[in-house]
Amino acid sequence: MHTKTNRHEFMTVGLIFINICVLVLVLSFPPMSLPDKYQYHPDLDTNQKLLNPSTDRLILAELQKGINEIQMRLQDQSTWFHYKFLFVGGLLAAFLGLFSYAHLRTRFSGERDDSGVQLEKTLQSPLATIALASVCSLSLMIDLHIRGNAIVINQIGLWISSHVEPLYFNTNVYPLHSFVPWKNFLRLGGAMHTDVINSITFFWTIHILTVICFLLYLISARTAMVKHGGVRINIEVLAFLLVHLCLIVLACSGHYLPPVFQQKLPLFGMQEGVFATFPYIVMALTLTGINWVFVIGRGGGGVTIDKEQVTKGK
Repeated sequence: MHTKTNRHEFMTVGLIFINICVLVLVLSFPPMSLPDKYQYHPDLDTNQKLLNPSTDRLILAELQKGINEIQMRLQDQSTWFHYKFLFVGGLLAAFLGLFSYAHLRTRFSGERDDSGVQLEKTLQSPLATIALASVCSLSLMIDLHIRGNAIVINQIGLWISSHVEPLYFNTNVYPLHSFVPWKNFLRLGGAMHTDVINSITFFWTIHILTVICFLLYLISARTAMVKHGGVRINIEVLAFLLVHLCLIVLACSGHYLPPVFQQKLPLFGMQEGVFATFPYIVMALTLTGINWVFVIGRGGGGVTIDKEQVTKGK
């Protein structure tokens, strides 16, 4: 019995590690770039024609619209991030209420008051699993909205760095020790918006609350599956599918860009369009398959448990 318990614990830790690795990659934000054929290559004659008073006012107005759009979307990102904290706070309050109710019911019934046992029962209950699945799904959808804003912000930044700044500085090549305008500075080799490692270690932290919710749901569902011998209730299977469907949607929609843009992926280099999205979809589908085996279990083909079965099991 002790060996079996250790095996389950080892498998759970391994499952958590795999999920963390995949989530970090799926929630990362690969560097975006504009192919050379779509960039503005300045020359003195063209610049003089574009920078006449009427055209110059139009360009500056377009630039201001881009700046305003960036500010608006940054504010929107912050608002959705606050909403996510409210959802998680609501989950914690609901969980504490559920645990307190179970604790009081045990106390008034005259049974032995063991808080550890009550906490374990609460974590293994279908209600806890479903609540965690709901919050996790909401958090993933909020992250998708945040990523949508980040994608638009990055596209505006690319337009400024590859069209506006070269027009006013009459160059898109900046030698060492020369002045570099801000948007081009962020896209120098190995800078914030071009380094692949930075895209993994920095941008995914925006989604760290989602990772925590996902792992809490996974632990709850996995613990309940082990406790009940691999048999799952229909609604818990639906909760599993909901969470992982949201992850797959985020992997697809959160990484797809119009083919005019390129993304620099780890191991794959520069990719565009569907080819840039494909590795993330594969990772999300693979993680869904692995979690299905270890969370839903072989007997989890949507088996319904009625009250008579539960009574006999007791």
